[in-house]
Amino acid sequence: MLSLGQSITRRDRWAWVFQKYNVATGAGTLQGSQQYGQVFENSYTAAQNLYDPIEALAQGFKKSSPGAFKNA
Repeated sequence: MLSLGQSITRRDRWAWVFQKYNVATGAGTLQGSQQYGQVFENSYTAAQNLYDPIEALAQGFKKSSPGAFKNA
């Protein structure tokens, strides 16, 4: 059995920071900055031997990210 998958996320976002605030009054400065072009890509390939699944992953496959395996 062979499993393949890919996930690609592209986004622009704003990061907001509230700083230099007065605890008594709550007054402070809010700074916003736009972050363009964040891209995250995740892909995986996994083989499974239905008769001995642990042994198949131990031979020739390495873990690349949580829950994903890539051919070594």
